[in-house]
Amino acid sequence: MNGFHIFLDSGYGYTFSRDAMRIITILSAIVLCLTAAVPGAVAAAPVAVTDSFSRAQVGGSLEILEDSDGRLAFGEVSSGSVEKRFTGGHGEAPNFGYTRSVYWARFALSDTRASRQELFLEFNYTHLDVIDIYWRDANGAVVAKKIGKRFPYATREVKYRNPVAVIPPDAATPQTVYMRIDTGSSMQLAATLWTPRAFAEAVRHEQYVFGLFYGTMIVMAIYNLFLFFFVRDRNYLYYVLYIFAYVLVQISFNGLAFEYLWPGQVWWNGRCIPFFIGFSSLCIIQFARSFLGAKTTVPSMHRALQVLLVYAALVMAVSLAGPYQLAMKLGLVLMIVETVVISITGSAHSKLGIASNIVMELVQPRDDQKKRNAPLGTIFELSSMVMMDSMVPLLMAKLNQDEASLRRRHAIWV
Repeated sequence: MNGFHIFLDSGYGYTFSRDAMRIITILSAIVLCLTAAVPGAVAAAPVAVTDSFSRAQVGGSLEILEDSDGRLAFGEVSSGSVEKRFTGGHGEAPNFGYTRSVYWARFALSDTRASRQELFLEFNYTHLDVIDIYWRDANGAVVAKKIGKRFPYATREVKYRNPVAVIPPDAATPQTVYMRIDTGSSMQLAATLWTPRAFAEAVRHEQYVFGLFYGTMIVMAIYNLFLFFFVRDRNYLYYVLYIFAYVLVQISFNGLAFEYLWPGQVWWNGRCIPFFIGFSSLCIIQFARSFLGAKTTVPSMHRALQVLLVYAALVMAVSLAGPYQLAMKLGLVLMIVETVVISITGSAHSKLGIASNIVMELVQPRDDQKKRNAPLGTIFELSSMVMMDSMVPLLMAKLNQDEASLRRRHAIWV
């Protein structure tokens, strides 16, 4: 047989060659793949809570609706034609970046445990401004809660760095939980459903990790502060200020600052991240100018660093008086540009500066979702690489040895 024959009721027929059938098969497969990749084409699976349940990522079960003007109410999105506009298939960590739209999200919840207990719904991104959560109790009445960054820390049901809503055991089952998110920060909708015991265990482990990391940073700062007092070299002071600013950025970004340092300062908590980004950039730029001696060794880069100092001060000012999104965008641009400029300046002193350029590739993850969620720490790691690179010329100057000799004696290599 040289082909495939299709006969119609009218008596006419069509003959397809094998090559034509292969092309049709390939095109059909492509269409199916594209259809599966479109949000809404994949039905969101419900979150099933059984006796063995401990935690579940809710992101993959979310159906999402964009409310561009923010006027939709719960009654409208939970019934009628608007309800049909929800789409699924947005991945485990739905992320829509900076937007002026309000987003609605929902997921189906089925609790079949023999002895039902409360559940914790945690939003993994701590900087969501206002989150309205709706569900129905056993009598069918609507229960609403408000959580988010715009409310004092003392009002949180669960005292934790991320917003957490408690779903009581008397909630109807099965049912659909609705969430309305309105935020000036990045619209990141990743969420986790926990049992209280699993949540407590995860928090305890997390505290150990945070304690180890920030304890190490504090030891570094104290050590270099002592060096400053004994050596009287301003470079050590600039470095201590940078570590201090870096820690402030990190604890502000992950919510620990709101939990422990300023739990009642809602306005400041909404402004502190871009402010500390500008402050940390100012510190690292000043450190680079002084430590690398850019004014005499690389005059052109010295002028560029001076411009960046002014830009960093501008970011700090905008963070206090301007829109949050604008301040964050300016801050992110600043971190990228300063990393490039400092890397070029450091490369003039040592061949180890090439390592900084290699690390730059880490900022370009292959997965699109990870690219949108690129951590702030990546930029600071690059800056840290630049500072480590700059230690080599300092050792060369102090010990009066060349770079090759230092590599042999102190095991410094690329």
